[in-house]
Amino acid sequence: MNAPGGSKTASPWRRVRQPGVAVAIALAETLTVIEYFAIPDRTMITVAASIVQLALTAGLYWSVVPCSVGILALCIVTGILPNVYFSSMIWTVWLSLGLLSYQGLTVPALVLALADVIIRYYDVQMLENSQWTVNGLATVMCTYIAAITVGLAVSEHKYKERLEKEIQETKRLKDDRDRLRRNLVLASRLHDSTARELTLIMLYTDN
Repeated sequence: MNAPGGSKTASPWRRVRQPGVAVAIALAETLTVIEYFAIPDRTMITVAASIVQLALTAGLYWSVVPCSVGILALCIVTGILPNVYFSSMIWTVWLSLGLLSYQGLTVPALVLALADVIIRYYDVQMLENSQWTVNGLATVMCTYIAAITVGLAVSEHKYKERLEKEIQETKRLKDDRDRLRRNLVLASRLHDSTARELTLIMLYTDN
């Protein structure tokens, strides 16, 4: 449907600055909710932790670093509480790692991944009914590295796209300058030629 004046109304989706990130966040939140309902014993603590997790996940769209730190803090809190089952937060951590590395913050992403694995290892060693095993943690660490690698790959791809656009824009500006210079030279020659012809006409007229 067209807006008054004949212009098309932009869809809300076109106003989203980072649609890929928005989709990833929506997917992570959906998986988190599904995992939450799979928790055997839901309490007020698990409800509160899940709400905070969802809020931090949504906040990654606007502020990656503070929300990633908040996610790590939530991992620590939920990891040291005994006999309470929480969401694994895997989806949220994956997303935060990918976004950190995408923004060029690879070292903070690695620190976050290592800290998360250490917390889960503590859970394995200290808690009797741990949801994790050492082999499982090794697998999780590999997936964290994969998430960081994907973020770096996407960032590199975007950088190359920007670089190519800048090169094309520079070439276009150079071509425009060259075309303008040629037009000025041609205009100058036409002016000189016209001036000479007018001078000759005036001389012939005087004679």
